[in-house]
Amino acid sequence: MKTIFIDTPHNPTPLQDLLEAFPDDAPGAVEMLEMIFGLPALTRCSPTVLLYILARQYNYPEGRILEIGTHKGHTAAAISWAAPQAKIITIDPCTEFVEQAKYLLIHHDAFGLNPPYANIEMINAYSWDMLAYYTGPYFDMIWVDGEHEVRMVEDLGWWNWLKIDGVMVFHDYYPLFPYVQGYVNMLRSRLGREYDVAILRDGGTVGFYKREGDPEWT
Repeated sequence: MKTIFIDTPHNPTPLQDLLEAFPDDAPGAVEMLEMIFGLPALTRCSPTVLLYILARQYNYPEGRILEIGTHKGHTAAAISWAAPQAKIITIDPCTEFVEQAKYLLIHHDAFGLNPPYANIEMINAYSWDMLAYYTGPYFDMIWVDGEHEVRMVEDLGWWNWLKIDGVMVFHDYYPLFPYVQGYVNMLRSRLGREYDVAILRDGGTVGFYKREGDPEWT
């Protein structure tokens, strides 16, 4: 498990810190940024590089990764780049975002696949509606960047579908989004420990690995 904790109050982005901390991942991460964003060292991309580094752990045919909040597909592309053997599900209720993501992934064929990014399945729905009828299988990694208001608490229910040694990561953990910060703090309190993964700059990104004996979310 890759434990990452970066707080850099005097540095506008911990991107370079991430690349230096994980030199084996750095070449692929920089190439990924260049392919997906058009720049090799785009500032404020440290959460994307963090996702790349974390997803690399689950790059095997049985790997399963869930993204809540597709937006325009950039983070799904980064996860796919890191774990091309894994199955990736990305879900968003906004039809416009899903269509934009499809366009991006078709026109940024990083692997020469036909179709490109074939390991990504896009679902146009609310995450809590999908959770209500979901019956498995479990996920190795869950990236939460969807609802930022009161119903965000329902996305914590996906914790119960995370494998042991899997990681659940939350974006926008900072005071501008008090519901996100508050509900993640509730999970932290129930687990009785601090984050395993944290970048406390660039919008705030924190996460927890699931360990044996961790409580379910109820």
